[in-house]
Amino acid sequence: MAITAEKQTVTAETSMTAEEIIGELRKLEQQIRENECIFNMTMEHDLIEACIYDGKALRSRYRYYHNMARKLGIRVGAWQR
Repeated sequence: MAITAEKQTVTAETSMTAEEIIGELRKLEQQIRENECIFNMTMEHDLIEACIYDGKALRSRYRYYHNMARKLGIRVGAWQR
C-alpha cells in the first residue's frame, strides 16, 4: 500500500502533521496484519473472540485516520478489505 503526503498540513482538531497521520496508518496496517496472523493460528475460542474484537478496533482506528487524511488531501493508497 503506497502512502504519500502531498500536504504538510497540521489539523486544528488533532494537531497532527501529515507525516504523523501517515505514520499512524502504517503502524495500524502492520498491527492489522499481525492480528490476522494471530487469528489464523489461534485455536482457543476465547482467544479467537479477542482477536476478532481487536481486529475490529484496529480497523475502526484505521478508518478514522484514513478519513482524516482524505479531508486534509493526503494521498493514501486504498485499503483492500
